[in-house]
Amino acid sequence: MRLVPGRTPTLPGAKGSHAAVDGELGLSHEHRQILDELRGESPNVSVEPSGDFDLRGDDADWEEVGELTGDQAMAQSIHELVAQQWQGQRYHDGRTRRQRRERLTANWKPLMESMTAAYLRWKYPQAPLHPPSSTPAPYFEDPQSMETSSADDRSSESGQPQPQSVPEDPSTEYDFSIEVLDIFSLDTIATIKRSSEDSTAAAIVESGFIPPTPYSPSLLVSVKTLELFRRLRLRKPSFSVEAFAKVVCDFYNMPYRYRFRNALAESFDVYLWILREIDAHIKTTLHQDSPDWRALHSCPPCSYELEGEPALKFRRMIVIDGNNSLKRTAHVGHRQTADTRTFDEGDYFLAPQYVDQFANEVRSRPLPPTDREDMEDLDSLSLAADGATPCADNWKAAAATEHKKMWAVFEETGIFACACRHGFMLWIADMIRSGELAKYPLAMVAKALETLGSDILMGYDIGCSFSSTLAHSSLSSKAQELRFRLCVNAFHGYSHNYACQMKNHPNIIEGMGLEDLETLERIFSSSNQLARIIRYSSAFRRRLYIDTYFHQWDEDKYLNLGQMLLNNYKQALLIKSEESAMLAETMQSANVTYENLAEWKEDQQHYFATLGQEPEYNVVAIEYVELAKMQTTSSRFLTTTATAYNFRFADTGYGQAYGLDLSTTRKLETERRFAREQYQSTLQDVIAMEVSMGIDKRWEPADKTYLDTVKYMHLRRYHRALETLQKLVIQRLFELHKMNLSGTGYKLRTHIAKSLQTRCKAIQRAVNAYNSAALELDPPRPTLDWSQVSHYSFLEDFDLLRSTRQDIRAKPWAQPLFCEMIKRANRLQRAEEEILRCNIESRRLLTSIADEECEFDEILSQAEATHDPHLGALHDHIIRRCKGNLKMAAECKPSRGRIQRDE
Repeated sequence: MRLVPGRTPTLPGAKGSHAAVDGELGLSHEHRQILDELRGESPNVSVEPSGDFDLRGDDADWEEVGELTGDQAMAQSIHELVAQQWQGQRYHDGRTRRQRRERLTANWKPLMESMTAAYLRWKYPQAPLHPPSSTPAPYFEDPQSMETSSADDRSSESGQPQPQSVPEDPSTEYDFSIEVLDIFSLDTIATIKRSSEDSTAAAIVESGFIPPTPYSPSLLVSVKTLELFRRLRLRKPSFSVEAFAKVVCDFYNMPYRYRFRNALAESFDVYLWILREIDAHIKTTLHQDSPDWRALHSCPPCSYELEGEPALKFRRMIVIDGNNSLKRTAHVGHRQTADTRTFDEGDYFLAPQYVDQFANEVRSRPLPPTDREDMEDLDSLSLAADGATPCADNWKAAAATEHKKMWAVFEETGIFACACRHGFMLWIADMIRSGELAKYPLAMVAKALETLGSDILMGYDIGCSFSSTLAHSSLSSKAQELRFRLCVNAFHGYSHNYACQMKNHPNIIEGMGLEDLETLERIFSSSNQLARIIRYSSAFRRRLYIDTYFHQWDEDKYLNLGQMLLNNYKQALLIKSEESAMLAETMQSANVTYENLAEWKEDQQHYFATLGQEPEYNVVAIEYVELAKMQTTSSRFLTTTATAYNFRFADTGYGQAYGLDLSTTRKLETERRFAREQYQSTLQDVIAMEVSMGIDKRWEPADKTYLDTVKYMHLRRYHRALETLQKLVIQRLFELHKMNLSGTGYKLRTHIAKSLQTRCKAIQRAVNAYNSAALELDPPRPTLDWSQVSHYSFLEDFDLLRSTRQDIRAKPWAQPLFCEMIKRANRLQRAEEEILRCNIESRRLLTSIADEECEFDEILSQAEATHDPHLGALHDHIIRRCKGNLKMAAECKPSRGRIQRDE
């Protein structure tokens, strides 16, 4: 029998030598010599125990175990020797976080194929898979550890007799037990079955767990737990890894452990990697792996065009817009980024190199001269540049380039997205250290033209201003060739001036239907939930989470296609049934025909297209009158004695009175010299303008031309005061809307509230300026007060307040009744177009479903014949898709019946 120490020996000086001596009792002479050489001792030194004292001490300090012989004794002795040499020392890892992350990624790559295969064998077993043996969660006496003792260990410690050992099964030679997290079973230890051919990572995955590290993991997370977190994250994007780790700890009835959070995060990355590998194979099997396949075919109502269907004016309707909520902070100072991974697997994001090729397409818009007070009033919104429409004043996206700078604290300052009218995301571009610059929408237009083809309608909140940008870019000729059309969104369009609305608003455009093109506003209201978990994440995880979110978004939108088409069709039928009879009755009573409405509409569009355009002669006449006024004022000052001149007798004394008189005289002399210089300068300018304008006789204040010009000056001042007031009211309405949106944080609400206080003061000043200009007109215009302006909701009324040199009171379209008739006629026409489009799109959807199911049958048969290892995953994908198709087909049947009856 061999003796091993159970407790600290009582003999002095024997503590460090008992283990070594005990281990050498079963060694041969040759093995002892090897140990002596390792120690650096003389091989003649004897290590046999002396008979002068008992090494065992008393019975309480020792226990008898089986004697070690041969190789077992040698291995035990070397282990104890090395342990003694390294006792008290701790290994220090000198690698940086970046080096550790890069090495970790490099170690994962060669294992991913075998892990994916192992996951498929676990997920879709050919035969019932024996679950790994596990230990249920016990009561944790030590909250700082999850270590538990097996039943054999507890019986050994209690002194109970143990059963006789049985020979080990050779197939279990590589099995091992490890700590696990499983929110369903609450197991803490699991035994992983492993063969000699399998890697540790593959064996772990085949047992239903995911390791956080490729080699020597200390904690595993079950696949079911990770799948639960993935599903929660898809439905609640703001649900963080830390929050889920706390949930797991709550189920285990233990305090939160940061190591669990790290294990969950790393395991989740690996799990998503495995799922992406499987999805890539499924796409290849379904022939959906070609470039731009998703953008071309993900939305059947847009893309599945049929032979013999009626031609639509716009083959596709898409929308673009920017969103700065999905920002990511840049690294601080000179610190290096630890996670250098790049996410290039998805097809949503446009490469930065592709976007940057449009960076210098158009000239930067200069910042117009604006005083500081106006800057505060307008919140750094610049005026339109050359070729831009005046309504660009209301949008930061159309502001001058200098106002589009983003804080340097962010690396990605948001995303610029493109989606179809049915809500499918097409492309995304990262806005990198900048605001919503022109290169982002230009890149989207270029991608749409080269991918989607001709007859595309694109909605953009500043579509009117961006049309000028596109016309001056290299894409202009291609856009015209493919009949590309830009317009504004329905909600945002009401903030544009009425002339822009008459050309670019969806309610006016023929072939538009009832589409409002506000799709991205709905998308961003949901995707903004990602902001909380990606603001401080790495670039890899930011793109990964965004890509994962929009994959789920597109799946949900596909399942909602039938309901969307049905609702659109019902809305169009309701408008047609309720308003057509009312409009017909009103037109009959007013003796108006549809031809009259079309003629009035064209006249209205022409009027607002030319509204605000001043004849050049009027502008020159205004300048001439202003110069004439200045010349008259200077002449009157020089030819008359000013009231400031006072005769005084010379003062007999010298002192303060003399100095005061001298200062007054010099001031008056300075004013007189200035007036003389001004008179000569203005007289020269007046003569030059008279020659250029062909004026033989100088205008006098009593002349008719002079009075007409003064009247026009007052009207011009009135218009400008009205435009300023309109701009401020529009901004106030949008800030109020933003302040009431759900998800607006406290800081943003506070900022908006302060901005509204400044805006209200600016509006009050603008109201006073408007009232002053209105009273100068002949006859005077009605004045406004704060209570009226603060409740304005119909922004187009501002344009109707403008009475120009053209009297529009006699115009039929200016009358409220006829104006309302034109609006209702436009809405009825859009409803008819929506019915036609729903008819076509529902046929496309149903045909796509039928063709897809036939294709699925053929692909499944081929996969079964070739024994594709991905057959289980492919079958699940097809089953899930077919269930969605069945739902949509049932929703489309009511609309198809109504369409056929309508036809």
